[in-house]
Amino acid sequence: MMPKTIPTSANDTLTSLSTVTAVRLSKVVMQLVGCSRNQSEQYIEGGWVTVDGKVVEEPYFRITTQKVQLAPNAQLTPSQPVTLLVHKAAGVSMEELASERYLNPTTRWITHVTQNVILKRHFRKQEPLLPLETQASGLALFSQDARIIRKVNFDRERIEHEYLVEISEALSTAQMRILQTGSTRSHSVPRHKVSWQSENYLRVAIKGAHLGQVEELFKLINVQPLSLKRLRLGRIPLSSLPVGYWRYAATWERI
Repeated sequence: MMPKTIPTSANDTLTSLSTVTAVRLSKVVMQLVGCSRNQSEQYIEGGWVTVDGKVVEEPYFRITTQKVQLAPNAQLTPSQPVTLLVHKAAGVSMEELASERYLNPTTRWITHVTQNVILKRHFRKQEPLLPLETQASGLALFSQDARIIRKVNFDRERIEHEYLVEISEALSTAQMRILQTGSTRSHSVPRHKVSWQSENYLRVAIKGAHLGQVEELFKLINVQPLSLKRLRLGRIPLSSLPVGYWRYAATWERI
């Protein structure tokens, strides 16, 4: 099936009027397909429409004499909100991470295929969830899906955060006991687990973790972590997602 194009007569009309006015792309698609304005906007925002061979996702884009085509496999399916998983670098704030500098088509992890088409609207109104400290690295979560946002906010006290913590000194048996119990005579950190990963790294898992809570835990033994990396949020691991890259959360993944 060949792509649909503007009929010659319609194209000639646009050409003759090009010095006077331009037409919205949504109107051109309406004429091309014989559909409603709402449907034409769905086609355009779904990435199914090209102008001179380039995908254009803005219904308000102005057309004069350009060639407009509708993909032969175009579908009128409602736009689904997406959730993004990002490997945040240390020193980057969550606000910075949400910007176009970090969330754009060029920083997608291309070896993880969970979405066939990248659309501009996937980067709009992405809300950061379960924030990560600016100086920490690791898994960060963004979503524009209201259902995901509500669920994460409702379950935030039950969601486990797992971190890799780097330290520069050996710990005594007493210090390790304090970390594992999370308590001294005057302070306690509930619902957490601590274990050795290697000589200078510990794994720390905390349910309902808030910003700064790992540092609070290590203050109990007067140790300042050298680095902090979040490895997991609930059941979603950072895995091999490279630093500075993002991927779509698959529909079957649950936090």
